[in-house]
Amino acid sequence: MAVVDAVEPQAVYRDDGGVLVVSLAGRWSVGRAPRLEALTSELSERIGSVSQARLDLSAIERLDTLGAYLLDQVKQAGEAKGVAVELTSRRPEHAVLLREVERNVTDYQPPVHPIGLVTVLVDIGQAVTRFGRDLAGGAVFLGEVMAGCVGALFGPRRFRGPSLINQIELIAFNGAPIIILISFLVGCIVAQQGIFQLQRFGATAFVVNLTGILVLRELSV
Repeated sequence: MAVVDAVEPQAVYRDDGGVLVVSLAGRWSVGRAPRLEALTSELSERIGSVSQARLDLSAIERLDTLGAYLLDQVKQAGEAKGVAVELTSRRPEHAVLLREVERNVTDYQPPVHPIGLVTVLVDIGQAVTRFGRDLAGGAVFLGEVMAGCVGALFGPRRFRGPSLINQIELIAFNGAPIIILISFLVGCIVAQQGIFQLQRFGATAFVVNLTGILVLRELSV
């Protein structure tokens, strides 16, 4: 019998009266993922060729969610082929983890999307619905603004001047430095590229106009 490493995942196979007994050992954790995938793939193939298999987990040093998931996949793959797979000699903590994985892990079922005309109609309907919601939200916002303006017009005492000044300070004055910086950088880039492109036509004098228009557009965005 081969010597089993206490750290690296290992599987030792032996026959016990027609039952394939597999002694598993090592650390079945995410740190050994590549080795575990290859080992469980080989294990599934070996189990698929017998009628009954028993996995001995007593020598497993560490078992995390990945290891428990792979063991559960091996068990399910064997049972799908009609093989009776039994997990034996489990530690109490390993048994709890295996039970939780078996109970919570389900096969992923990709959503079924309709095709053809139905898909087009569904997309159009969803787009119209989103547009209607956006339009309704914009109308609500506009209505609230108009209601606030009318209320302030007919009830000047309700108008909060300090709040307006505070918002102007936050939006205008505090935002001025970043706007100036962005305008300067954009202007430099536009001027440089504009000179390179327009000098071939002798129109470098129009770089100033080009920079002004593009910076104004950048500020408006």
